[in-house]
Amino acid sequence: MTLLSPGLQASDRATQLPEPDVRYAVIDAGSLAELSEQLAPEVLAQVESLVRARHCPAGAVKLYRGAAAEAARILTHTCFPPRLAQDDPRFHAYLEYPLTLVLEQDRVRELDLSPHAFMYESGVLSAVSDVDGNGQPELWLSGQICECDGEPSDYGPEGCQCEGIAVLELREGVLSPRPPASASSASVQ
Repeated sequence: MTLLSPGLQASDRATQLPEPDVRYAVIDAGSLAELSEQLAPEVLAQVESLVRARHCPAGAVKLYRGAAAEAARILTHTCFPPRLAQDDPRFHAYLEYPLTLVLEQDRVRELDLSPHAFMYESGVLSAVSDVDGNGQPELWLSGQICECDGEPSDYGPEGCQCEGIAVLELREGVLSPRPPASASSASVQ
């Protein structure tokens, strides 16, 4: 892998993800109400409050859970805020990524993924893992990092490779790029 910028590597496929045994389990839910058995009532109330404050309509919800009970969980909620002006910095952030929350015991915080944007708001949260086993979630973001201008023959036998990946670890409440060596333990699937 070639390092393009801190935490961003070129990949030969957009589906490059961590090994399955270190990935967080994902619970897909149609609504927050479907997660009432997974979340403590006070945590669910905080999540609902944040969703209302961000003017997010009812939408798809995912809960990422690590193997360790004490590990922080990540919750995403589809959010296309109809009440934000286009010049609001959150407008384009929500076009690219869902509302992303970290749930730590009885505390809920929003994670700002907008500094980790890809071209054309193409970024997606591909996986959450704990590759190094330290109990801190790693978010795997992927998206377009270049344009494929020219003819297909200009790109060689592999074709144009414009998908990139950023691996960020949540450390002490801050998302930090993972060193390239930790990302190289991922497998291409």
